[in-house]
Amino acid sequence: MNITSDWLDAERKAWQPPEHLTVSEWADRYRVLAVGASSEPGPWRTDRTPYLRAMMDAMGDDEVQEVVIMKTPQVGGSEGARNGVGFWIDQDPAPCLIVFATEPTAKENLAERIIPMINETPRLRQYITDNTRDLKISTITLRSMQIYAGWAGAPASLATRPCRYVICDEVDKYPPFSGREADPVSLAEARQRTYGHRRKLILISTPTTKLGLIYQAFEGTAPAGRLVFQLPCPHCQRYQQLRWQRLRWGTGATPTAGGPVPDDEATRTAYATEVENHQVPVWYACEGCEAMIQIPERHEMLLAGRWVNGLGEVYKRGTGQRRIAFHISSLYSPWVDWAQIVGKFLRSRSNHALMMDFMNAWLGEPFEEELNKVEASLFEEKANKGHPRGVVPSWARYVVASADVGARDAWYVIRAWGPNYRSRLLDWGHVHSLDELQRTVLNTTFQVEGDLRRAASVDLLVVDSGGTFDVLDEHASRTDAVYKFSLRDPRRIAVLKGTIKGERPVTPRRVTYRPPNGDSPYDVILNLVNVHYYKDVLSERLRATLNGEELWQACQGIDDVYCMHMTAEHRVLEREGRKAKMVWRPLSKGLPNHLWDCEVYQCAAADMIRVDLVPADVPTLGISPTKIGRTPTTLPSSTPRERSFIARKER
Repeated sequence: MNITSDWLDAERKAWQPPEHLTVSEWADRYRVLAVGASSEPGPWRTDRTPYLRAMMDAMGDDEVQEVVIMKTPQVGGSEGARNGVGFWIDQDPAPCLIVFATEPTAKENLAERIIPMINETPRLRQYITDNTRDLKISTITLRSMQIYAGWAGAPASLATRPCRYVICDEVDKYPPFSGREADPVSLAEARQRTYGHRRKLILISTPTTKLGLIYQAFEGTAPAGRLVFQLPCPHCQRYQQLRWQRLRWGTGATPTAGGPVPDDEATRTAYATEVENHQVPVWYACEGCEAMIQIPERHEMLLAGRWVNGLGEVYKRGTGQRRIAFHISSLYSPWVDWAQIVGKFLRSRSNHALMMDFMNAWLGEPFEEELNKVEASLFEEKANKGHPRGVVPSWARYVVASADVGARDAWYVIRAWGPNYRSRLLDWGHVHSLDELQRTVLNTTFQVEGDLRRAASVDLLVVDSGGTFDVLDEHASRTDAVYKFSLRDPRRIAVLKGTIKGERPVTPRRVTYRPPNGDSPYDVILNLVNVHYYKDVLSERLRATLNGEELWQACQGIDDVYCMHMTAEHRVLEREGRKAKMVWRPLSKGLPNHLWDCEVYQCAAADMIRVDLVPADVPTLGISPTKIGRTPTTLPSSTPRERSFIARKER
């Protein structure tokens, strides 16, 4: 007698052992891509993106506890992770937490990705309960398991319940943790402790910088588990990882790129359009035989591809690795043409923000700008071929002084300026009072090169507003002293204050200052200067040339003190929340940089007196500069340099 013949279908199904499928096999058999949620709706086919097979299978591998996926958009990585969720629902159910950067992103992904996947895949639809409230946009309750949504900015959403499966999506977009709690990944990982070796942590993200979470996780994986995808050349069969450096366009490789890169931005943009429209040939050069590999050959190469670890070994399941890390770029994506990548590179060439996006979102590489550090040897070389100290060049139109004021002293730099932002150092030094600054700087005259009968004086002195108290009198404001100093000669003295958030390089404002000692308030013009912008400008000018001559010139007699101040800072890339940006930081704490600040103020002063408008064919020294310090309207509302600055911020 066959007892099972009396069982209901549901009872027989409940007693059936689970199928022995990998995640990719399950997806090929059961997964259906929802209309509207995918560019290619219908049954899932792993052969469309063969590189995802090993990634998905690692999510169902009992030996693997952590899977790291460093990727670019448009490679299918997130969809592959959702296949893992579907596999767990059907084959190996347990509570699952999916962590996103923000609450809206978390709820949007559950509502527009996870729930449609369950509804459109018949194999998963059977696990939907009769209670319509079980499909919520923050928690999904199925017959087999629950799926929770968490977001990195809310520790409470990550620390409430134990979960065997945790997926951290786009971890490099997570906001920085406050210090009161652990970081979001650690909080999510703590939910898995009760599951021991059965836990599964998935980290997925496009990289940002080398300090980003995904790159740190990838590099922190043992070489035996750190994987890249290699494809065979259709001509010589040599296996190789697709790299940006091997992509070619136009006439082929140049010393600095894989093809021509026009210097002029407008010409470069037009050329990028031609590349994207396939008017310019684009191909991949095999690193073995240098054969031209065309985009139609890529898919056959993908089908024969293999994952190789950091030891050069072909990856196979069952190696005992607890953490597996994958790296894949858009060079492999079936939805990305190589011409698109080249076009994106050309359009990003002259902009740090766009180049970072290119490196991150198209190559899947962390962005690492070469540290911009000024070496002392640069100034020594300039001094060796420089002109005598204190002599104004014949091409100069203005003499500008800048001062960095401390609690009781001040450092200053005096520089001559001419057409096209050409400048030459005349003098520098240190004084102990504002009165001495006036005697040493404003009341000093300089010899003019080639004309001993002429003398030049300072046209403009810019002074930072201090911001400290007098070391000899704690009730005496240094800012008050600087403001009153500027009122001695409003035509020639302007007050600056450094900022990093200005919408323009220089923003003049009329302020009413109220002295802390109770004196009567008074008005003064304060020029807000974006110091990071002008530090970039100064860094570029230090090495620039004009008609074969240095744009930024030094003079003879430069000493070790000047060199020490000028090399005290460097430009570095820092991550701030979800963004990364280039900033200037001291090389070490306490290193003096006053003369560097003075030279930065010189660049701001050159814009304030409109050096960009000085005609090259008017050999007159001391053209009357714009009257700085009278009204906030003295600075033009939109100079060419400001328009360039604003455009950079908008990009």
